[in-house]
Amino acid sequence: MRTKKNIIETKIIDVITCDICGKNSHYIYNNIKKCEICQKDVCYDCAIKIDSLYDSNLLKPNCFSDYPEFICKKCWDKGKDVKEQIEILKENFDKKLNDFIENWKKIK
Repeated sequence: MRTKKNIIETKIIDVITCDICGKNSHYIYNNIKKCEICQKDVCYDCAIKIDSLYDSNLLKPNCFSDYPEFICKKCWDKGKDVKEQIEILKENFDKKLNDFIENWKKIK
């Protein structure tokens, strides 16, 4: 006698909650990111995509990099003063670098 058995496959799916808005997301869909500053789990709506923390595009949100990093909107807003200081440091560095290169070219 043959009998048919229904086999039901059970999958365990991690459900991760956004630490900012509380929205649940399945890990499979990769909607939850880690904030590079505070390391909180952040959904795509609560995150700002940047090129890199160590790149000059830090001050430019919504980049189109192949490997972007994410910062939560709270850290982005709190970092306003830091972003301004980074921009000042970049300008000073570029000026000093150009001066150095010009002086180097003058050496014979």
